[in-house]
Amino acid sequence: MRFVVYKHSLILGDNNIVTKQLIALKHDDGTLQFTDFHRYVKSATKIKSISDDGNKRFSYVVKFLNFIYGTVGVNNLDQLTLEMVKEFFMLYGLGKLPEDRKKRKKSTVEKCVNAVLDFLTLYLNERKGKVKLKPKDLYSINTFTNRRGRVIKRKELNFEVFVDGGNTQKSIFRDMPNSAFEMLFAHIAQYHKDLLMVVALGAFVGLRPSEACNVRREDSPLGAGILFHQSDNQVFKIEIDLRKEMPLRSDLKPTGRTMLLTIVTRGKYKELSPSQQTQMIKSLDLTPVEIEKTLELSIRADLRSQQALKTLVENNVEPEQLLTICHRIGNGEAFSKQGESMCLLSALGKLCPYDDRQHCVGCQYELQTKSTLLLLIGEFNRLNKQYSKLTNNLERGKVRAILEKQIKPCLTEMLEALSEQYGEAVLSDYEDIIKELVS
Repeated sequence: MRFVVYKHSLILGDNNIVTKQLIALKHDDGTLQFTDFHRYVKSATKIKSISDDGNKRFSYVVKFLNFIYGTVGVNNLDQLTLEMVKEFFMLYGLGKLPEDRKKRKKSTVEKCVNAVLDFLTLYLNERKGKVKLKPKDLYSINTFTNRRGRVIKRKELNFEVFVDGGNTQKSIFRDMPNSAFEMLFAHIAQYHKDLLMVVALGAFVGLRPSEACNVRREDSPLGAGILFHQSDNQVFKIEIDLRKEMPLRSDLKPTGRTMLLTIVTRGKYKELSPSQQTQMIKSLDLTPVEIEKTLELSIRADLRSQQALKTLVENNVEPEQLLTICHRIGNGEAFSKQGESMCLLSALGKLCPYDDRQHCVGCQYELQTKSTLLLLIGEFNRLNKQYSKLTNNLERGKVRAILEKQIKPCLTEMLEALSEQYGEAVLSDYEDIIKELVS
């Protein structure tokens, strides 16, 4: 027998698909025996979305349970000892559990440790007096004040966990020559017409696979997912509705969550009632100022996208030219004045209209890359040092304005994009790099 994660989906309200996770014992014949361990797999947040499914916390806990019951051989968690927990964390960090086939990143190990500690805290507190192990044996709670002045409580392990992070980098090939794509697209158009729309949405609209799979037809019983706006028999606008995940399969299996589900208010926080704002503040664990800044960045990114689209329209770019422009950008051929950035005008085959400018940061035609991040960090360090040496209030105000209104928003926007595109693990790696580079 092994512990497994069982997922159950249901529909609530206006076709809202909700998935809940449970922990079950799977017998050799495939039958399931449900446990009540799911009661101890919870996040620290007291107010949460009804669609919260526990994410990866369940998989970490299941891995822990399989080790304790299967490898160690205990019959009850009441028999748990500190040495057993330490052994699991050590083997997990080194990638040496019986079922392990690869190494793990430090950020992944940290998430596993936090999930298992939260699980054990709830279990041990409920079984107080019946278990030998206590939460204080595992960790101590340290209190500190972050840079925003908020008091943060953090669990600190009473022992060390080592991580073997070697050979964890995955080589991802993301580029495709234009000629190769044309061959694939022609083949799909001829032999796989049921995939044509999905591929077109990904290639020409820029939707992620999960988002493309959530697009509904205009005549969908769940409501139109794609809207065509016409005037004089000419389509002038197309809208795609991805605001929530819909039950598109009869078995309620998810077709993939859209990133747009994370943008809770779609930039309309100020339109909410005071009580709704309060609820959101509690659920997000953010201050009103932080929420305002987050929304400001979201709106700013939307405006940048709109400006880029406007530029393409003003230059009378034909639909068939868009693919070529995208490939120029993807191949690094959209050169700019700085090697760390690229230029939309350059991708269009046009010259920069700002002859007097030596830098591209902050330009409306700038296309930021990962190298731009390092450039911004270097600029942050330079301006920060300059600020500390200046005595003139006017000059100090000028430098501070550049830091607060240009450099910091760009850095924040890029980190959010990294999180959405590549996940929290990559974001964590970049945050570590920034901590090392910021002087």
